[in-house]
Amino acid sequence: MARIFIYVFIAIALLVAILFWAFPEVNLTDEKLINFVSLILVSSYLLLALFQKRLNLSEAFRSILIWVGLALVLMIGYVYRFELMDIKTKLTSNLYPSNGNSEEKGEVYFAAASDGHFYVAATVNGVKIRFMVDTGASRVVISPRDAQRLGIKTEDLTFNSQSSTANGIIWDAPITLESITVENHTINDVRASVSQSELDVSLLGVSYLDKLKGYKVEKGGLTLQY
Repeated sequence: MARIFIYVFIAIALLVAILFWAFPEVNLTDEKLINFVSLILVSSYLLLALFQKRLNLSEAFRSILIWVGLALVLMIGYVYRFELMDIKTKLTSNLYPSNGNSEEKGEVYFAAASDGHFYVAATVNGVKIRFMVDTGASRVVISPRDAQRLGIKTEDLTFNSQSSTANGIIWDAPITLESITVENHTINDVRASVSQSELDVSLLGVSYLDKLKGYKVEKGGLTLQY
């Protein structure tokens, strides 16, 4: 059964190839090519089934509808592939707001979280750190917990500086981060500080944002421009 199906498929494919060779002026678009492949598959199956008398007219009609449906799904998916990618991007950014999505070259988009803040998943000196964007913070502020993950010994730091944040003034110890990478965009030598008080999340402040080409908040999202 399978072998005969393959033979019939090859025979029809060869016939199509001969027709294209005989009529070289015929030019197929991607959509037409999908139609041709679907037609070959449907024809191969129907010829084989009818030849073996295993298919009645109702079964033939049902098989045709199935193949046509599959062909339509393929064509619609191809034609609207860019729109589907946009839907995937929006869905991902809303389910995982700290994971950015590159909508255009040099731009990374972050959707607002349920609490209205923007969160950014970044790699700091090779370590994954989750930040909350805080334009009220003059510097990037690392929580004591994240500082330990970065290998910074907080007991060796001198907390003799103050930083302003959205939650007020905090005592901290100034440091410099070698690099902060967000979605393959790396910014080097970023002024930062380690907070003396425990924070729920580290803060991505102005010392990082000022190194970007720009950033904007619109349509319920934050776009970082590199």
